[in-house]
Amino acid sequence: MRKILAGLLLGSGAASIVLLLGYAGRLETAELKLYDWRMRRVAAPESVNRNIVLVEINDSTIQDMEPLFGHWPWPRVALSYVIDYLHRAPARVVAVDLTLGERDRVERYDIGGEKWSGKESDQALADSVRQSGNVIMLVDAIDEGLIGDEPDKPAPSWKDPGYRLGDRAERRPIVLPPYSELAEASAGFGHNFLVLDDDGPARRMTPFIEHLGQYLPSLGIAAALE
Repeated sequence: MRKILAGLLLGSGAASIVLLLGYAGRLETAELKLYDWRMRRVAAPESVNRNIVLVEINDSTIQDMEPLFGHWPWPRVALSYVIDYLHRAPARVVAVDLTLGERDRVERYDIGGEKWSGKESDQALADSVRQSGNVIMLVDAIDEGLIGDEPDKPAPSWKDPGYRLGDRAERRPIVLPPYSELAEASAGFGHNFLVLDDDGPARRMTPFIEHLGQYLPSLGIAAALE
């Protein structure tokens, strides 16, 4: 009887500790750290599909291109050159992870001796995207807006991708598509809404978001579906 009682006490004590740790959120954090460790153990860079290429704009790129395009941000015509180059490759699909919601109001750029206005630069990018026909542009969905604020204007206009997910998609109060000429020229759109885990890091991208009845995949999923 003593052994049975001792076993019950030990079992109930252990269960209580586990429940308390779970209630405090400590087990979830531990699992997230173990997940990171497991991912590092099974990561195999050599198995990455070499047909998927990341074209970075980093500090070195900005310094190397400064004599031609000046300081960052570059005029949009610079991106149009990249789109044209990838179109000639040819790339199967191009996903642009840059927020280009506003029009360029700069009156004059000097690019290699050629004069470009911001409006001409914007149009050059839209023309390149339209000609390529396979460019997925970013829709910025990070802004939370004001607490309790409901937008009183209609949803931004974009091509309906046909997704209907009900309440299974993350609702976003504010989204910012590209400027209208670029949006009309794009083959599709993807969002950038990233979820931060309780311990701080970002480990996952929300597959789909919903804004005023319209659904959008993440940029990566949109590229894969194209």
